[in-house]
Amino acid sequence: MRSRLCILAVLVASSAAAQDLELKVTLVSPSAVIDSAVVTVAGGRIASVSSGAGSAKAVAIDGVMFPGLIDLHNHMTWNVLPNWQPPYLFANRYEWQELPEYAQKLNGPYTAMMNAGAGCDMNRFGEVKSIVNGGTATVGSFGPTAIEPERNRCIQGLARNLDFSADLTASRPLNHEPYRNVVFPFEISAAEEQAIRTVDPDSTDPARVHAAVMHLAEGTDAAARREFRLFRAHGYLRKGATVIHGVALAPDQIRELAAGGVGFVWSPHGNFILYGKTADVMTAIGAGMTVAIGPDWSPTGSAGMIEELGFAYRYSRDTLGGAIPEAALVQMATINPARLARIDGQLGSIEPGKIADFVVMKRRGSTAYQSLLSGRAADVLLVTIGGVPVYGDRALMRTLLPAAALEELTVCGEQKALHLSDDARSAQSWERVYGRLRDVMKPLGLQPAPLAACDR
Repeated sequence: MRSRLCILAVLVASSAAAQDLELKVTLVSPSAVIDSAVVTVAGGRIASVSSGAGSAKAVAIDGVMFPGLIDLHNHMTWNVLPNWQPPYLFANRYEWQELPEYAQKLNGPYTAMMNAGAGCDMNRFGEVKSIVNGGTATVGSFGPTAIEPERNRCIQGLARNLDFSADLTASRPLNHEPYRNVVFPFEISAAEEQAIRTVDPDSTDPARVHAAVMHLAEGTDAAARREFRLFRAHGYLRKGATVIHGVALAPDQIRELAAGGVGFVWSPHGNFILYGKTADVMTAIGAGMTVAIGPDWSPTGSAGMIEELGFAYRYSRDTLGGAIPEAALVQMATINPARLARIDGQLGSIEPGKIADFVVMKRRGSTAYQSLLSGRAADVLLVTIGGVPVYGDRALMRTLLPAAALEELTVCGEQKALHLSDDARSAQSWERVYGRLRDVMKPLGLQPAPLAACDR
């Protein structure tokens, strides 16, 4: 049973000022381990990484620092909904989407909440959920529509929304990111098809799509596998494209994708819940594909990146005989997705000049990597985004931000704090967002889902 979130106090949400920091930790970035690292942050970026004692102002943390986790497969507004246990396994995604129980438990309430104008609050909930689970960048946010082209302004200031508001380039206008996140790649406009068909990760043209991620072959039957031929026929098989799921793909199809420079996002937890199996990830790795990992969504997947990584780690250890090295699994959540999204020049590792997005985990296991792979959301000691400590253990957050307004909460029995703005009057405080969601969900017989899985 997942424990309920306990809200203890109030404060803020929205963007906050970057901090100058000096932290002494064990560092994983993402394949090398430095046991006594001193990481300094200035102006929102990593200023230096060194070994030694650091200066007198260095804050020592008994934990392990990793690059911020980058999630290339999510559906943010859905993550406020409760966990759904399907009545049986399915052959493809089209089956469960037409199930009356799915309409009753998920799609119906989701539509009702959207119609009630709760979209912004649903997305803020999803982003806080991502942060609580170590995520600093994600996709699948509350994007613009023809009727409301600027509606996703309400999501600025939390996790990076790579498809709409990555906040990596000050001059880039909202909704003009060179990244596409497509759920149904065969049901999009001709203009969007052309954008994906001409994706070019090496282009310097800001109007050109540099990377695109698409759902493909989600299921186990011939209908799911047939999507590969459609993918190829549409001209999507090219460098800069990345596929999600790929459960039904045969080894030769995976190798053809790899030969074309296509990337792969693996979501094993949700695959097993819905289809009873997952993709042939070892063929993808063996073929040289860049493989990332993503939680999909929490109704039938993981609450966030930490839970998904833990599932993948146990699958590798118990089913694959440990075939995926620990370092490789960590790379699937850090530098690999950064490479697939073509943002590895700024994110994905902790080194001077890169943006200061990172997560610090409580020590667990016998290796530095296991602190993340065996960890839980409750073990997150600190999350920074752009040099801002936005979430972490309450005592540590007070040490780093002694004068800041903090919003307190309890996650899986551990006392945590949020710092998402310096404006305590914000209408987007966590308490207010949570309260509005609770009010809109109550007539539906629901309440906001827990922020983390506390039972693994």
